[in-house]
Amino acid sequence: MTGVAAWLICLNVYGDTLVPPQLIGFVAAILGMLIGSLGPQLFVERRPHGAHLATDGAGAASPDSTARHH
Repeated sequence: MTGVAAWLICLNVYGDTLVPPQLIGFVAAILGMLIGSLGPQLFVERRPHGAHLATDGAGAASPDSTARHH
């Protein structure tokens, strides 16, 4: 959607420019896809799962921890 919008805006507002409107639309589409695919990763709550916290530092579970699966 961003590519089409950028292309139409550049085509109707700026007309003949140094950079063709199709190229601007293509770049806007690529940026839109990157932001749309990578953006949600930035907004995910990044709390470690409780079972991952019960290790002794070397990756082995401590004896008093029990693995619980939901």
